[in-house]
This record gives sequence, structure tokens and C-alpha cells, in this order.
Amino acid sequence: MDSSSAASTGPDAVAYVEARIGDLVVWGAGRDASMLGAGVRAVPSAADRVAGRAAAGRGKPS
Repeated sequence: MDSSSAASTGPDAVAYVEARIGDLVVWGAGRDASMLGAGVRAVPSAADRVAGRAAAGRGKPS
């Protein structure tokens, strides 16, 4: 899923990614001036959420 906002003066593209690892499902989001850049930023956002949940002992990846 992606969206853009013409009203902003800064980054205007937002991308969302869904990551599934085993039974764990997380979402990541990225914002950038380009859609490609936003997508590239969304992937590590999702990875950070996976790492955070694993560190907290919730939804460890299988």
C-alpha cells in the first residue's frame, strides 16, 4: 500500500509493508520524497519491529 500527500513541503511519499515470519505479522512504514525511497525505508522499519518483539519475548520468529 502506498500514499502520497501533495500538501506537504517535505517528504511526500509513504509506503507500508507487511512482514510475515512464521506466525508473527508486523508492519513497517517509510516516508521519503520518492516512492522508491519510502519503500526502502519501510523494510528496515518492519525488521526493527520483528527485533523488538523478539527481544520482548512476544511472537518470537520461528
